[in-house]
Amino acid sequence: SNYFQDMYENAVKLIKKGKAYVCDLSPEQISEYRGTLTEPGKESPYRNRSVEENLRLFEGMKNGEFEDGSKVLRAKIDMASPNINMRDPILYRVARIHHHNTKDDWCIYPMYDFAHPIEDALEGITHSICTLEFEDHRPLYDWVVIECGFKNKPEEFLTPGPYIFIPIKQDEEVIGVIGLARTAGKIPFSEEEFNSACVIANSCSQAFKPLNSFISYAEHSELTKEGDIASKFQKTMLPEKMPIINKLSIGKHFSPAENVVGDFYDIIPSRKDRITFVMADIAGKGMTSLVIMIMVRAMIRLVSNTNQDAATILEWVNKAICSELNKSDRFGSIALINYNSVDDTAQIATCGINPVIVYSAKDQSISKISSESEPIGVDKGTQYKNIDLKLSAGDVIVTCTDGLIECLNESGAQYSIEKLENVIKHNCQLQGKDIANKIKDDVKKHCGTTQQYDDQSLLVVKIQG
Repeated sequence: SNYFQDMYENAVKLIKKGKAYVCDLSPEQISEYRGTLTEPGKESPYRNRSVEENLRLFEGMKNGEFEDGSKVLRAKIDMASPNINMRDPILYRVARIHHHNTKDDWCIYPMYDFAHPIEDALEGITHSICTLEFEDHRPLYDWVVIECGFKNKPEEFLTPGPYIFIPIKQDEEVIGVIGLARTAGKIPFSEEEFNSACVIANSCSQAFKPLNSFISYAEHSELTKEGDIASKFQKTMLPEKMPIINKLSIGKHFSPAENVVGDFYDIIPSRKDRITFVMADIAGKGMTSLVIMIMVRAMIRLVSNTNQDAATILEWVNKAICSELNKSDRFGSIALINYNSVDDTAQIATCGINPVIVYSAKDQSISKISSESEPIGVDKGTQYKNIDLKLSAGDVIVTCTDGLIECLNESGAQYSIEKLENVIKHNCQLQGKDIANKIKDDVKKHCGTTQQYDDQSLLVVKIQG
């Protein structure tokens, strides 16, 4: 849209050269006159208007004197061309459309096949490489560049000649390409030459195998070493023993995946009227996610000692993480539960996808009360919501990471929230520790020997009588 005036002036230039004309045919008539892939088109009755008349009509189109769709500006090329795109294509149309940039300044708009080459030429692009779906439009692109008088017209050396491209593969993965070409006008490659190129590609693949094997081994060794170090630090961040808290029975489960280092949970007895439970899943792997994990854990431990509500705590942590991360594209999901043992209430806030499930002993019902929201580390202005609960004896609160509910079995089926809820409901009479063990056993039964690629973390909090 910054070049609308330039495009208009080039259209006027084409009219003055006798290379464009204003046509009054309807869209249906233009399509009919264009012909087919096997039959040539026929000329518009308006094709031979004078230059003066075309200039006057085109200016009238620009000034809004004609209804939408009543007139178009067409290139005068060749209605018998075997390339249907060259049969006097439309360059401009009348369209009273509000534009986000130029507002209502224009009531005519250029077609893409006219605007594209002019914009490229104005920006100094000398070699435009088009994908195959635009192959038949390329002659029109070149025609516009040449007829509008741009100096950066197509170079002769770009005229395609015979070529061969053979992929170099290893284990069905393409690692390179061999390209062979001849100048335009030369004889095509023979089948024998093609087979020779395939032999060369296969030889290259064999030659690269030892190098790629060494690179893969070196990268895996480095990642494994880094992952082992990060995993050791991750374990030191988890509570070694469950604290004994009046009115509560607490259970947990943690099963790390190799070199992931994404999850952590925490239990923070901040004050007499607040015990904070945290379930976090940090995106990324190894040392990168560990650094973010340490930052998040430290900030939550600091802020949870204030009088701020759960949502505000997450918002403060989010602002700090966004400021620290800049553009490193790291984020995390957190479920934060503030339990008040004085009045048996809980305030819950979540960011990301970590679920919070509550079993009500009074109603004998179970439900996921959390909803997915923006993770931390995405937008420092994100706001989170509090969910306030009144609890009673026998109620159970469960939170976990997606590595648990999305773990796969041999058939590729996920464990699911529904299965988790079913285990909680059928074992709600047990202590928190025992409920956690039941869930762990059920997850293990589901997964079998299938390798898992994400940490699995779980916290169970049961209100005692």
